[in-house]
Amino acid sequence: MLCCALIGAGGACVCAAQGADDKLNPLTLIDRGASAKIGYYLPQRIALTAERPAFVTKLPAEVAELKVANLKFAELSTAGKSVWMALLEGATGESKLWVDANRDGDLSNDEPADWAEKTQSQQGQTMTMRAGGAMLALGTAEKPFKGYVIIYRFDPNDPARAAVKGFIFAHRDYALEGEISLGDKAYKALVVDDGMVGDLRGKPDSPEAAAERTKRLGAPPPFSGVNVLLDINANGSFERKGESFDIRMPFKVGGAVYEFSDVSPDGSSLKVIKSDKDAVEIVPPPDHAVGKRITPFEAKTMDGKTLKFPEDYKGKVVLLDFWATWCGPCIVEMPVVVAAHTKYHDRGFEVLGISLDREKAEDKIKQMETSKGMRWPQVYDGGFWKARIAELYAVQSIPATYLVDGDSGLILGIGLRGAKLGSAIEEALAKKRTP
Repeated sequence: MLCCALIGAGGACVCAAQGADDKLNPLTLIDRGASAKIGYYLPQRIALTAERPAFVTKLPAEVAELKVANLKFAELSTAGKSVWMALLEGATGESKLWVDANRDGDLSNDEPADWAEKTQSQQGQTMTMRAGGAMLALGTAEKPFKGYVIIYRFDPNDPARAAVKGFIFAHRDYALEGEISLGDKAYKALVVDDGMVGDLRGKPDSPEAAAERTKRLGAPPPFSGVNVLLDINANGSFERKGESFDIRMPFKVGGAVYEFSDVSPDGSSLKVIKSDKDAVEIVPPPDHAVGKRITPFEAKTMDGKTLKFPEDYKGKVVLLDFWATWCGPCIVEMPVVVAAHTKYHDRGFEVLGISLDREKAEDKIKQMETSKGMRWPQVYDGGFWKARIAELYAVQSIPATYLVDGDSGLILGIGLRGAKLGSAIEEALAKKRTP
């Protein structure tokens, strides 16, 4: 028997629900600020071109007057229609962004895009990153909605990011929020347009997209671009593993298999039905929030020693660092970790590296250890994203770090970077010295 739970934006929808226990579950559009609730983002890498596309029928007057040669365009496709962005970068570093938010081909009649610079010192150089965004017209003509998209660009002169010099990045900052019922349980839910499809029904997975994901990530499952997040473990947050379900795929929770059906392009309504298809149930990862106990494990380090974590770090404060030699941000951040290890090691601070490198990368890892001064043990099994400890911790992006008290196993900090890492270590070590 099919069971149905209707979700309607603002409660506007009606459904002939089956069963006395079925409830109407309204979803509310969060048009901006949803990224903080979601807890992660999947940046879309959009190539820049110096050629004016045919779809762009009119430019801002400011561009025409300047007659600059370095006006570049980037195309973001949403709901089957192009959104063109124009980026103006001057020789002396100034930058301006226009976004065709209403998707009419006219870059002069939209609300000004947000665009601000942020400078930071990186290995003795000053780098300028720019970030902002715009409220886009999304959905279809019959079911339109608006959602804010965050847009950013790394400093094109950053040597650590030379590979992305010709790109601009964007990710969604909108979602639909509410509750979804599975059987007799209601779960906190978000419907998230991770792929910025602009149509919350998602899109069929193409062979080209699947091949590109496999090349970058190994062998990931089909991806429609739209995910439904359910707080299965009721801890108030959403995990990428076990609590994220593709809107076009069957999924299994509590031993039962479900599917989403009758999804509206604007996410204003959808049904959850019992499915006769098969799916693998993925248990959500342990709660690794600050103040919780870290999941223990036993592993062999690259020097052949068997290590128990966090048991072998009694009396210490330890940073568990998930990284890889191929991870640019990891390498950029590594001098900070090395400096912290040098400064605090004699006072009881340790680091344990978990490498997500591919097979046969032992020499690369050792070379990196030597060149960067990484004087701490490494756990490496060649599993890439499926490395055993990374799977245990449901690591979805790197660098990922946990600062842990070796005595209690309590998590003291997550994702600490820059000056925040040193401050957290200082505070943790001070507490250990206090009787």
